[in-house]
Amino acid sequence: MVEHFQVAIIGHLTVDDIVLPNGNTKIGSPGGNVLYAALGAKAWGVNPFVITCQGRDYPLETMDTLIGAGIDTSHIIPLNVSSVRQWALYDVNGGRKYVLINKESNYLDISPRPHMIPDQSMDNIQFAHIAPMPAIIQEEWVEWLTSRGVRYISLDPHEDYMSDDLLWKRILPQLTIFMPSTVEVEAMSGDCLDTLKAARRIAQMGPRIVVIKQGAHGSLVYERDTDSATYISPITAAEVDPTGCGDSYCGGFLAGMVSGGDPVFAAKWGSVSASFVLEGYGPSAAYEVSRSFAEERYKNYEDITL
Repeated sequence: MVEHFQVAIIGHLTVDDIVLPNGNTKIGSPGGNVLYAALGAKAWGVNPFVITCQGRDYPLETMDTLIGAGIDTSHIIPLNVSSVRQWALYDVNGGRKYVLINKESNYLDISPRPHMIPDQSMDNIQFAHIAPMPAIIQEEWVEWLTSRGVRYISLDPHEDYMSDDLLWKRILPQLTIFMPSTVEVEAMSGDCLDTLKAARRIAQMGPRIVVIKQGAHGSLVYERDTDSATYISPITAAEVDPTGCGDSYCGGFLAGMVSGGDPVFAAKWGSVSASFVLEGYGPSAAYEVSRSFAEERYKNYEDITL
């Protein structure tokens, strides 16, 4: 078990109306990248504290569930605005589009900012993960965490902000781990680059580790110091709803790094965490996952990949 208060996850809470290609829906699902990432870490016994903003209509039972799971919610900032509510629309080709439903809130409004929390909150933090948010907010957090000597900073970008080259030239040198999806890598480069070439090019801009998430096709882990790349196959799971799988992967990856594993080991933990989320609507299948369940699935994963 990792010592409490060593791990922070920073991001959004949202309310999601999920529409899947087969016609199934889950309306009003508690969501948000910070929720899924925290559950991904929690599956491995790593209990982070989450830094996020909570709209006045966000499901309170979700907060109770997180507290019961050992996740510290004391840095959740209540806002007197509606939560961001969004359609999560999936197509038959595996694509997804988010559409904001309510007009009162937007992603910028519900983004946590460094000035919202006490400075001493980060005194014992060694690992921090910044989930997708507007890139200017992510840059604030990167600079703030760096100034406080946080040992590892990982960042999962938002696909809407990938084309600002100057911004990423400022952010990437301060990161330890950069975790984009293939869609985000393509948006960053402007074309469909070879995945390994893209990872190597990004690593040259700063981060020591680049992880490219490829959804149902697994992930690629590139380590700059050894110029090595490893493909991590996805783990077999019953596919119900892919919402939050990428965020949960990031949480599991962070847990693997916290526990002393190398990036390839951490990526396998990430894949296991994502597989639990995949098996239910929204976060429902991930709430009760224990480390023993995760370890058992990891054994099966090893059997598959060897």
